[in-house]
Amino acid sequence: MCTLRWSCGFTRRDKVCNEDIRALMQTAPLQQKLRAQRLRWFGHVMRRPPLHPSRQALEMEVTGKRLRGAPRKAMEGHPAIVCVTLLNRMKGDQVKIEHDQYIEFEERPFRLVTALIRKQLGC
Repeated sequence: MCTLRWSCGFTRRDKVCNEDIRALMQTAPLQQKLRAQRLRWFGHVMRRPPLHPSRQALEMEVTGKRLRGAPRKAMEGHPAIVCVTLLNRMKGDQVKIEHDQYIEFEERPFRLVTALIRKQLGC
């Protein structure tokens, strides 16, 4: 938003609403952009061959039951935790990830996720 304000020539002191700046610059809301990016990623995965680990991970069926209660809230919003939680749910909590791999996730997220999926599938 700061860049849009700057390109319009407005400052925060001008007290112009974000919606007005978006309308003036003809940009879409952030939620719409995020939705488009997620759909783009999903399309990328669906174009992969059926035997690719990322495609197989999406098509897996989870067996067993989840534990009762809400998940722990220690690092709930951290991207590595979210991704690992999704992997754990896909595999029925059979994927265990060490703390050192969280640091690696921040540097190379897709490589770590693909390696974990390949390890679990035995590829």
